[in-house]
Parts: sequence; structure tokens; C-alpha cells
Amino acid sequence: QEPIQHYFSFRVTNAKIEGTHNKVKVIKRRAYGYRNLERFKIRIRLEYKPAT
Repeated sequence: QEPIQHYFSFRVTNAKIEGTHNKVKVIKRRAYGYRNLERFKIRIRLEYKPAT
């Protein structure tokens, strides 16, 4: 109950961060087998558009 009360008091959620985390997980699944971590990071930057 406390988290629910905090939401109504402050109107803050972690939805944007959770959405970003989910996008990265999807990219990670599609990119299975990448040998170069730097390319993986570039792929995340290319496909990720910050939520506004």
C-alpha cells in the first residue's frame, strides 16, 4: 500500500526506465552472438530514442 500512496502523493513512476530496460533486453535477444561489446553498445544507441 505504501508505494500506491507515494504515487498519489508525488506522481512519479519508473515507467520510462522500465520501458528503456525492456527495449535493451529486446535488442540483446536479437543480437545474440555479438562478439564485440562495442557494436552492441552502438546498436543500442542507434535503435533507442529517448521517451519524452
